[in-house]
Amino acid sequence: KILPVKGYGGSQRVVYWLSKALAELGHDVTLAATEGSSFDYGNLISNCPEMETDESYSKYLGWLSYVSKDFDIVHTHTQRRIFRQFFSLNCHCPFLATVHGGFGEQVFKDLNEIFPSLSCLEHYYSNYKDLSNKFVIPHPIDLSEFIFSSVKEPFFLFIANLDWKQKRLDIAKEIADYCSVPLYAIGPGQQWVSGVNYLGELYGKEKASWLSRASILLHPTQLQESFGLAPMEALASGTPALVFENTGGVSEYALKNFLCSNVEVMKHKAQDILTRSPSYFSDICKRHSLEFNSANIALKYANLYEYLLNDRWEGIKEK
Repeated sequence: KILPVKGYGGSQRVVYWLSKALAELGHDVTLAATEGSSFDYGNLISNCPEMETDESYSKYLGWLSYVSKDFDIVHTHTQRRIFRQFFSLNCHCPFLATVHGGFGEQVFKDLNEIFPSLSCLEHYYSNYKDLSNKFVIPHPIDLSEFIFSSVKEPFFLFIANLDWKQKRLDIAKEIADYCSVPLYAIGPGQQWVSGVNYLGELYGKEKASWLSRASILLHPTQLQESFGLAPMEALASGTPALVFENTGGVSEYALKNFLCSNVEVMKHKAQDILTRSPSYFSDICKRHSLEFNSANIALKYANLYEYLLNDRWEGIKEK
C-alpha cells in the first residue's frame, strides 16, 4: 500500500511510525515503499517492487541485492514470511524482519526476527532452545496522531476488517445492545451485522475523533493476534478497550481490568464502565499507552540494530 496509508492498514502504520521515530532520533532512514508514497522525515525509495504473487519475489530479490549495498542494515516488514528467508540470503548487510499479522506455521530459525509480543514468539518457537536471534519489541504508536479526551459520548466503537468474521462484530453488537448504546464500526468489508452504524474506512483526524469520543472500544476478537493495534490506539485516546483473554498479543498488552474471560463478563464490564466517570479510566488508559510511544519503541529498535551490527553480523561471503 501507499505510505502513509489512508484507511485500513495497521502494519503499514507501524512501518511508517517506526521509520519516522527512528529519523527523529537522528538516524539516517530510507523508507522503501510502493510508488506514490511519501516520507518527509528521511529518504524515500518509491520504486519498491510489489510482492502480490510468488512470481514477483525474484524481481524484489534483485532489487534488494542492489540497494542493500548502500545501507548499514535492512529491516523488512513484509508479511510474506517465506520471502524473508530469501531476502536474508541476498542482502549485503545485516538483515532482520518484523513479524506482522496473525499466527502462522512457518519458522526460520536462522533469520533475525522481531516479534511484537512474547506470545507470538512462543507460538512459532516454543520447541526451540536457541532463540539468540529472536527478539520481542512491541509495535509503536505515534501518540501525536491521536486525540486524548476524558469527555466521552454514549456509543461503542469497533475497528477491524469486517470481512474477518473471527473479529466478532456480532459479539460487539450483542454487548452494545445489552448496554443500550449504539455501535459504530470502522473498517473495510461486508456490512454483515444489522443494526450497526458503518462508517467505512476512516483515517487521520476523523478516525482519531471517533476514538477519542467513544465510551468503549470493543475488540472481541477470537483470533490469536500478534499485537492488537486498535485497542492500543483507543487507550492512547483515553478510551477503554475491552478484549478477551488468550488472544495473543491483544491480551498480553491489554490493561488487566479490561480483560474478559467470556461474553457475559465483557457485557458486565462494559456496563460498569458506563456507570463511572470517564475520567476514572481515561488517565489510566493514557499512561498505559505511553509505554508504546513510537519514540520509546524506536529506541529499542535502534539498540537492536547496534547489537546486530557490532556483535552478531558475520557478513555475507562473496562467491
